[in-house]
Amino acid sequence: MLRCSLRKNPSSSLVSDCITAMAEGLQSCFYSHFVSLLWGDNDAACLSLSSHVDSEWESFSYEVSKACAKYERTSSTESFTPSSTAWDFLINSKYHAQYCKQSSISGTSFLPMSYSTSSTGFHSFLQDEHNSDAAFYIRFMKETLDTLHALYENLKLNVLRKQDLGCLASLLCRVASSLGENCYVDYYCRDFPHNLVEFHCLASAAVLKTPPCLFRWFENCLHHGCHLSNLDDIPALMRKQKGSAVSWGRKVVSFYSLLLGAERKERNLSSGVYCEVASGSARNTEELTVLAMVGENFGRQQLDLLPIGVSLVLRHALDKCRESPPDDWPAPAYVLVGREDLATSKMGSARKENGFSNNDSLSSISVPYMLHLQPVTVPTTASDAPTSEVLNSEDTDAVYRSVEDGMEHIFTSTTQLRYGRDLRLNEVRRLLCSARPVAIQTSTNPTASDQELQQQQLWNFAQRTTALPFGRGAFTLATTYTLLTEALVFPKIILAGRLPAQQNATVTLPFCNFSLFVCCFCRCSYLQG
Repeated sequence: MLRCSLRKNPSSSLVSDCITAMAEGLQSCFYSHFVSLLWGDNDAACLSLSSHVDSEWESFSYEVSKACAKYERTSSTESFTPSSTAWDFLINSKYHAQYCKQSSISGTSFLPMSYSTSSTGFHSFLQDEHNSDAAFYIRFMKETLDTLHALYENLKLNVLRKQDLGCLASLLCRVASSLGENCYVDYYCRDFPHNLVEFHCLASAAVLKTPPCLFRWFENCLHHGCHLSNLDDIPALMRKQKGSAVSWGRKVVSFYSLLLGAERKERNLSSGVYCEVASGSARNTEELTVLAMVGENFGRQQLDLLPIGVSLVLRHALDKCRESPPDDWPAPAYVLVGREDLATSKMGSARKENGFSNNDSLSSISVPYMLHLQPVTVPTTASDAPTSEVLNSEDTDAVYRSVEDGMEHIFTSTTQLRYGRDLRLNEVRRLLCSARPVAIQTSTNPTASDQELQQQQLWNFAQRTTALPFGRGAFTLATTYTLLTEALVFPKIILAGRLPAQQNATVTLPFCNFSLFVCCFCRCSYLQG
């Protein structure tokens, strides 16, 4: 009895994407043949659980290169020698050349090519029942080129896959040069010029195809609209209904299609792709694009992965919907357009019904650099108070320690991450607090002169207390972040004092002195908090 363990998927993301794309794009017979070559060629390195990522890509590239070499040998052995017969005259006619050009685009022709290309090194041959091996490999190589090129266009829309894109371009150059598709080779060499060193000598094929290009399709859509763009620039694999290998590019194409006027019939669009659209009203194409991005789970984190030129159009559409979005959108749609305030209110009503937390839900659909816009409030506890706030024994009255000072909003997730265990934030809160009576140190048995001294000290403390809102305003502008529509908290201003030596007895300013501070309240109330 033997036991072995095989990895279900390769650890290399590029190899995994290539195999997934080939499983979805190739015919079942071609895919089964390639898998048998990849996993059954007595190569223990690709089956090992400890194999390196680079070795997996080398094994994959090696098998594709072997298929290219086998195709070249088959095509060279099955080549025909020109002869002066009537059949040769028909094969070399202009009508037959035009017919082959049209049929090669559709990929369904098995008619022979012109013999005039036999001197180029890529010999044409007659595909009939006697050369089925050659027909199999030519179809396999063509479908492999189309499938991997669709993956190549998909990876071009992800700025983090630049290194994988270069490896795939080198492999596609090998496949395209075997087929004689100089247009494809030129396309890859323009993106990665180092491939010119490896494939400098190429022969011309009889019929050259133009490789699909999503960037060219985006440009044509922006210039002429979605209806006048060439659909051949979208790879056929992206137009399939169920495909996960190139779903990233399919989503971006669907967003551009909806934004630039494509017709929509349920999930299918006139551009040939399908798109999920979230529930909600849409008054224009920009709002419909936002709902599509929500339906496809395409948030700002995914938007940051697109190239700048591609994402700029979508960001402009989001900005146009930011001022007055519809009121029946889901919460992720408001976060996507930068209206976290509406998302919070939307999720607040949903929380009452479903019982989930607003902050956790907003954090899951927001990007990290936008989390500071959320009104996260950490409740104040006794552990938050620093040791400097615990004064003498006479300053331990539970009444004053339990009073909220109105500055709880400064302890947000951003400030806690910024300061960490630094206690300066607590010290600032203690210094700027105006919601507690100020302690006045006096003797245990005060006299008449001591009362006048208390009033003088209380008058000086009152001037300092009324200046605290300016400090809180400076702190808010320089340290914390607030929403545009967030209601500011106004901390209380208490001008009274307490006498710790007399069991925290409270003293207030006389009425004549207290009236002097009314104008101060009116001038600085907007700076509270």
